[in-house]
Amino acid sequence: MFHPEFNQFMLFDLESGRSLSALASAELGAIASSGAGGALFFTHHDISEAAVELEVWDGEAAAPAEVFEDSFEGDFTISTGRAVLGAVTASPNDRVVELPANDRYRLRAFRTRSSVPPEDPDDVEISEQRWLLQVWPANRRYASTRSATGATRTASATVLRLTC
Repeated sequence: MFHPEFNQFMLFDLESGRSLSALASAELGAIASSGAGGALFFTHHDISEAAVELEVWDGEAAAPAEVFEDSFEGDFTISTGRAVLGAVTASPNDRVVELPANDRYRLRAFRTRSSVPPEDPDDVEISEQRWLLQVWPANRRYASTRSATGATRTASATVLRLTC
């Protein structure tokens, strides 16, 4: 499980010189915010553990087979081609994700959560969350298209799991 700091985690282009704080102004109750530089994700509970799965697609992402409680759709840009998936204050468990530089991406974020009661009644409850993040270049839309030769093209994904 990954332990988000300050109730948030990111997929962000840290080398771009952009500010993560520009993404912090999400709508009340939103699970994410996205824009120039990447995306910021908001957990549901003060003490949370999150299992995060990132799918990087080469075309529009397929809808997940699993049902999630919450969702978000948005766009973001990456200018250096390297985004970090992880804690907002840096962690040895952060993952670097290679994306084509200077491109605009679509993002779908899904979250489901459950509460874990403490073994000791004096302890606090923990929120376990499962996140699915789907990312693909905004200019590619072939979830299932047919070429001039009649061949079907379906997008494919590379999956990265953050379970620190």
